[in-house]
Amino acid sequence: MPRTRPAYPAEYKAELVRLVREEGRTPADLAREFEPTGQSIASWVAQAEIDGGAREGLTSDEKAELKRLRAEVRVLRMEKDLLERATAFVGEEPPDPAATMVFDSPLAAWPDFRVSGRFSVAFGRCRC
Repeated sequence: MPRTRPAYPAEYKAELVRLVREEGRTPADLAREFEPTGQSIASWVAQAEIDGGAREGLTSDEKAELKRLRAEVRVLRMEKDLLERATAFVGEEPPDPAATMVFDSPLAAWPDFRVSGRFSVAFGRCRC
């Protein structure tokens, strides 16, 4: 399993970008002196240029919004799938009673836990 480290602080990245821009140092030179790789430093410089308007591309704010929207779409798709499955389950015929197994709930022995005491499972679904 690959080891990961916490993200570098924004101030640290900004300082390395400043060293590249103002002092003319190369990312490879800074990589030998500091911990991040030359490629990481170069990508931070490129992103700073995009954020500053000197280059074309998605700004950091646009990337964050895109990430948030993709996560929201993922959740909405899961909710939609769940609702479709629930609708299909409600609309289908009840299973054959002979194929339904009834179990005593081990949670019924706990007085603080509210359970009916018995539940049945048909074809892998809980029919509480």
